[in-house]
Amino acid sequence: MHPPIFTPCAGKCSTMFGDSVCRGCRRYNPEVMYWNALDYPTTLSVWQRLDKQLDTMVIPECAIALPALSVAIAREFLSQITQRLPGTASDGRYLYEVLRACERNYDLTRHPCLANTELASISQGDLLTMWRKIDHQLYTLATAQYDLEWSRALTYQQGRK
Repeated sequence: MHPPIFTPCAGKCSTMFGDSVCRGCRRYNPEVMYWNALDYPTTLSVWQRLDKQLDTMVIPECAIALPALSVAIAREFLSQITQRLPGTASDGRYLYEVLRACERNYDLTRHPCLANTELASISQGDLLTMWRKIDHQLYTLATAQYDLEWSRALTYQQGRK
């Protein structure tokens, strides 16, 4: 028996408007459309790809801009605000979810768990700028990965003819 798989949905889907990659969760269009029909190994591999993107972009960004924000602090903060993540969530996922929570509700930057981090004193404007930068980088990476995978699939299909 496999554990339940959460959806990566961020509530701002753009695939219904024709995007090949969702601007909210960065899943590919077919993954969004058929999520509930996908088997456990497939959904797990999607989560792993998304988490790898977060590890690639968010961990280095936080190391520079928010060096006091550790993964341990992120885990504690998210558990206290009852933010549930899959058991397979990566370190980048935890840091990303802290930033997302604070971007959505700036008052959370004053949470006791974040008192000794740079988030406790970051301005709302600086947080929004950081969030937009990370969000843009993640979407750019996800789109590039999609284009590469699509190109590989076309090349493979043409080679079989």
